[in-house]
Amino acid sequence: MGTGARPRRKRNAWPRAVINSSLGAAQDDEPFWLSVVQFFVANPMLDPYQVGPIVDWIRNQRFVAEPRRIVNGIACGGGIRQPGLGMKGRTVESVLRQVEGWHRQLNRAPMDNSTVWPTCGIPGYERIEGSEGSQTIVRIDEIVTSADLQEEGRAMRHCVASYARTCARGTSAIYSLKRDNGTGYDRRLTIQLDVPSKRIVQVRGRFNALPLPLDERYLRNWATAAGLSSAGF
Repeated sequence: MGTGARPRRKRNAWPRAVINSSLGAAQDDEPFWLSVVQFFVANPMLDPYQVGPIVDWIRNQRFVAEPRRIVNGIACGGGIRQPGLGMKGRTVESVLRQVEGWHRQLNRAPMDNSTVWPTCGIPGYERIEGSEGSQTIVRIDEIVTSADLQEEGRAMRHCVASYARTCARGTSAIYSLKRDNGTGYDRRLTIQLDVPSKRIVQVRGRFNALPLPLDERYLRNWATAAGLSSAGF
């Protein structure tokens, strides 16, 4: 879901990074995705926290059609951006430049005529902890407009805005985990669900970081209550 500063990496960050990217749920064009895995294997010094953003960029460029739009009365867009995109000959530096450029483009786009879609039907979560006067409120809420997705991406510094079309089609759902300690809600995690399987596909903190233990506890509590599965956070 973007790029930026990240916390100290864990020893198991690489396998978790792959599992928690959409590559872990890839079912289309397996030979191509094998070449993506080979790209990562050939670049072991790549920061694991870049795996998710790179996979999202690849999927968007090679498999997702642009929305059709009217410019000066002429229909534009509607096609795949880079249907022949491949990994051969690419360097980590060139890929990261393109990922970052795509990320900036998503979060700069105007939010007029926001797309709105119905809720996926999976309930959110609320938990109140502490005594009166020193309470912490934790919420997990579904995002159901493209404008709110873009706001989430800007605040969390990742590319979740690119999921508007799959959310509108009902195949994905995006949720935001927030905590309020009395001074307003602080965004903590962005969560992607595969709606048909009720599976947590990706979980990202700010700058695509993996969840901290406290936030992961809230996430697991929600998953249990909502009947969600996950390959791991």
